[in-house]
Amino acid sequence: MTQIYNIPIIARGRIIEPGEDAVEYSGRGGARFRTPDPHQHVHDLVLGNPVLLHDLMNTPMRGIIDFLAEVGKRLRLDDNPFLQESFALALQAGGLAEPILRGVYDGLPQMFNADALTALVEKSVGIPFLDGWVPSDYPHANCRVRPVGIVVACGGGAQGGGPVARGCRTADPGGCGRPRAVVVRRYG
Repeated sequence: MTQIYNIPIIARGRIIEPGEDAVEYSGRGGARFRTPDPHQHVHDLVLGNPVLLHDLMNTPMRGIIDFLAEVGKRLRLDDNPFLQESFALALQAGGLAEPILRGVYDGLPQMFNADALTALVEKSVGIPFLDGWVPSDYPHANCRVRPVGIVVACGGGAQGGGPVARGCRTADPGGCGRPRAVVVRRYG
């Protein structure tokens, strides 16, 4: 009998395990998954009022990078049982050869390296623009950039952690190829 993997919803610090409302899905290679019914938990996944994200919007980029760097240290296939389970499931359901998938998983800690993330953010957006208003020499050209959305880890594919790391500094909340709007505000 094929094992059924229980996939929780993790939203705003809460872990919602599949229960009586669970929905089952079939994956490639015969893999089977159960999740909480997303229709029953949409209020946990989507905020109706973006003002409720104010505390997150004011988190300095350095704090986000430091957090991601700490996460990256824990993304080692050799000693992380959750990653080992994920790897085994990805082999079964993902369709990639073991050496290719192992390379993706082995590269996860480097994708969350603090120096590399800092360089990526500086080159693509610039930390000052994410952390506050940046003055300009031109009238009415001062601006601040803020991504609109949340960071989510996508299932499937061989994307690894790169899209998640990049999504933390761009307007793509989750690296799933669905960019969201970036808010650019001007003031005089």
